[in-house]
Amino acid sequence: MTAYTTHPFSGMGSAIFNDLQALPDWQSIDIAFFTVGWEASADDPFRKAFYNLRQSNKTYRLADLGCLKAGIDAIETRLRLQDVCEFLMQKRITPCIIGHAHELDLGQFMAYQSAGQLVYVLQIDQKLDLQIHGDKPDHLNEIITCQPNFLLGAGLLGYQQYINDTAHLELWQRLGFDLMSLGRMRDHMKEAEPLIRTANMVSFDVCALKPFFFPPHQPVPFGLTTEEACQIAWYAGKSEHLSSFGLYGYQPQHDPYGLMASLLATMLWYFIEGYDKESKQPDFSGIEFIKYVVPIGTAYSLVFYKHAQSDKWWLELPHEESALLNFGKPRAIPCSYTDYFTACNGVPPDCWVRLSARLN
Repeated sequence: MTAYTTHPFSGMGSAIFNDLQALPDWQSIDIAFFTVGWEASADDPFRKAFYNLRQSNKTYRLADLGCLKAGIDAIETRLRLQDVCEFLMQKRITPCIIGHAHELDLGQFMAYQSAGQLVYVLQIDQKLDLQIHGDKPDHLNEIITCQPNFLLGAGLLGYQQYINDTAHLELWQRLGFDLMSLGRMRDHMKEAEPLIRTANMVSFDVCALKPFFFPPHQPVPFGLTTEEACQIAWYAGKSEHLSSFGLYGYQPQHDPYGLMASLLATMLWYFIEGYDKESKQPDFSGIEFIKYVVPIGTAYSLVFYKHAQSDKWWLELPHEESALLNFGKPRAIPCSYTDYFTACNGVPPDCWVRLSARLN
């Protein structure tokens, strides 16, 4: 790692450990961020933007690990990223990666794989990076087909119909994975929240953003707004399951005015603002939770929980399926009010159907 050694002692800068030699101990850190693909320096546009943001009133311990030095090729770089993520997660520290290429998220995923940990991967991207029909495998193919595979599930959020191969999307759905298009997400942002809350690993490609921010890499006219991107980051920080967060595709040489750097810095700020280490495992026996038992025909019933203050919903898993997961006691998956409403009409919600298909 190469450290970033100059920063203003105000705003976020005053709340960040960035001298690893002076770091008291790893147990004192909640979140650690680092960059991949460019050297950390006083002219680093991302850090210049991030260090000057207002310090949150929340209590957290944040470390800047500097820049991860690239290997001799992309494979070695991913292995180095894997090692760093695995080390941090073993210390119960949430790694946040700001990388130059989306393919780096394979290293993020492999940190779970090498630890033998089940993982739900959420991709935020304009296009499904999946290759079939004999094409050269992409990073997403390797995530799906890696053996032994600890992939519990996967989702794609913010994709755009007109640039995606229908066969790819159909295959994704046949695998029991989740899909939410840009248009549907924009109309139903609250329906996207449970998908984000389900994820252990979030991988955000900057190509999902509007082309105004990154024209050299954006061949389409539409994308996520800055507000939507920051909302996604905040939801990710609030997740009780998330243990790594990646922002990929940023290349400073294509950001002469620092607009993208400023947006990514703001997204990281919102991720940290949403972060709450103490609420990672909800206790559904608490008085703040309301329990709903919904019969599905005469065969079985589904149990839902609603948090009275936040209006978040969860769906409890049957004993035989929950034994495979680690979602607290009772074990449950995030869901939405729409899922509860669907069950009340006697129809198993989609999130239940897809999870059952993956586990069986």
